[in-house]
Amino acid sequence: MEGVVLTRGTQIINRTEYVYEDLPYWDTQKKRGAHKRIYIGKNVKGEFIPNKKYLLQQELKKAKETMQPGSVPVDKRLRQFYGAVYLLDQIGEMTGITHDLKLCLPGSYKQMLSIIYYLILESRPLYRFQKWNRTHRHP
Repeated sequence: MEGVVLTRGTQIINRTEYVYEDLPYWDTQKKRGAHKRIYIGKNVKGEFIPNKKYLLQQELKKAKETMQPGSVPVDKRLRQFYGAVYLLDQIGEMTGITHDLKLCLPGSYKQMLSIIYYLILESRPLYRFQKWNRTHRHP
């Protein structure tokens, strides 16, 4: 609603003074100007008390004004893949392999799962595991 001049006014309804903004617009069916009242709060003992909808609109306006166009600096650069690992996790849970590894190797079953996932997904020598470790989410 940029370019539209809003005027404020008050109206008393059931002994309560409501504050509104008057929004003028062109009615194309009647081919004449009209207006719409948007109630923004109340006057209680001479003090303006805004309603929730008006407060939310004001917060959104402030957020838009403070946003700067352009790129946002990123402190942390991280690229991770976990779709295939998630699938292997689910297969391990459904078949009971993960449970068996927990029983056999209680302290190091997660490391064993990571090595197994690497060997299944990459089929490369184990010395490249460290790079894979940085780019994949795994146990």
